[in-house]
Amino acid sequence: MAKTRVTGILLVPLALLGSVGLPSVATAGAWTQAKGSVYNRLAVNYAVITEQFDDSGNRVAFPNNGQFTEWNITYYGERGLTDRLTVVGSLPVKFLQDQAETAFGTQTLRNTAFGDLDLGVRYRLLAEPAVLSIFLLGKFPYLYDEKTLPATGNGQVDTELRFLVGKSLYPYGYGGIELGYRYRAEEPSDEYRYLVEYGLSLTPRVYARTKLDGIKSVQNADQISGAASGANPTLSPEFDIGKLEVTAGYAHNRNWSGELTYTGVLYGKDIGAGNMVQVALVYAF
Repeated sequence: MAKTRVTGILLVPLALLGSVGLPSVATAGAWTQAKGSVYNRLAVNYAVITEQFDDSGNRVAFPNNGQFTEWNITYYGERGLTDRLTVVGSLPVKFLQDQAETAFGTQTLRNTAFGDLDLGVRYRLLAEPAVLSIFLLGKFPYLYDEKTLPATGNGQVDTELRFLVGKSLYPYGYGGIELGYRYRAEEPSDEYRYLVEYGLSLTPRVYARTKLDGIKSVQNADQISGAASGANPTLSPEFDIGKLEVTAGYAHNRNWSGELTYTGVLYGKDIGAGNMVQVALVYAF
């Protein structure tokens, strides 16, 4: 997790963990936690999706007046094992509903279950002139049944390697760039991952950040592109997506803070086009 001391508080850039339009991602900035430090974040996410990107990148409505709704509560944690090495984990609980009109009336599917468990380690390679880290992530699908619809995950293991660069721009905040490759076992396509982030303290207690968070498919899926799986439009086996996140945060003190985030989907192919609102509580020590 990135920590940049700005105007007397810790400005915390942290990647969003919502899953709407994007499988969960447990990654943060290039900075690592100090040895023994702990970061906890509990977030509530909400989205209603009525559109999807087709294979040409155009937004189109779901057929049959379809609507997909997701609530999820996601825990994300970090702990510094050494000043250079941080362990990371996250786990969501999802409340999903998929609804569409049929010849026999409205069909509604509901499912409440855990999503994928993300576990990773981030190692700082350099501290100056910019922070450079390497991040290894594993996504594990062992806490749910992907055959229960709508599925809370696609039931396969992912492994991701990511390089992260962060730079304090004090007194003008911080910036970060991330590039990664995600290997996805079984049918889904592998993915290129990228992220650009900027954050700034507006007052000693109020901060803001924004980021462009994207995925580009390698296009090596075994299934036909655009075939969303598990009655969940966020689980397409092969897709592109770019999201813009805007977050405002308030630091009550050095331990507690609260955040409000809006995420809009800017572009994509073969994936649900849902925007998301998130409220999060952070406790760090």
